[in-house]
Amino acid sequence: MVKIDYAIQTSERTRDRLTLCENWTRHVQKPSTVRFISDEQVGRGDYLSAIDKTIFAIDTFQVRYDWLYIVDDDGYVVPRRLELRLIDLDPDEHHAIGCVQGVLSNETHKFPALHGGCGYALSRATALALQQRHWHGELVRHHRSSDATVAINLHLMRVIPENDSRFTCNAPAEDATETFIACHKAKPEDYARLNSAQPNIVEASEAKPNKIEWFRKNVVKSLV
Repeated sequence: MVKIDYAIQTSERTRDRLTLCENWTRHVQKPSTVRFISDEQVGRGDYLSAIDKTIFAIDTFQVRYDWLYIVDDDGYVVPRRLELRLIDLDPDEHHAIGCVQGVLSNETHKFPALHGGCGYALSRATALALQQRHWHGELVRHHRSSDATVAINLHLMRVIPENDSRFTCNAPAEDATETFIACHKAKPEDYARLNSAQPNIVEASEAKPNKIEWFRKNVVKSLV
């Protein structure tokens, strides 16, 4: 059985999303575990706390688990699908699996970045290697993005992210169109255009009173 450490990044400002988390985390079975990483745990409550939460999740990962799964509190995961995706992989080899949201670049390199909102799985070998980089002061921290922070360090470790989002999606998104695209598994390049997606893709949901409730009624059943 695959042992997964689910680390959910949350905030006091987004407590309404916990209903969504409760919906999918109830399907997580032992020996896997679920933990929440909040602003209080990292000592700050601004946007940049996302980087600290990701580093905290990596720092506190324990070797008894096969995989570390980092996800935001507006992500929806199907644990059984994730387990089936990981079961034949060796956690003591380097793997990083999730939705590749696009390619980041610096002066000399280009590297793919995993979408933290949807969540991504780091094998034990990869999580522990990132942990050691941080403990030895070698972890390169991006100035504002947790996804970029992970992407840069995976690149330096020569770990190539594997693009697969069949077990997760990011919702509720900023609007119904984004949720629709994410949950219906758009092509990787479409994720980079979510913020400018055409509003006529989902017409029936325009007047939804509550994004989380709409998502649960219209999408969750198709995922479980």
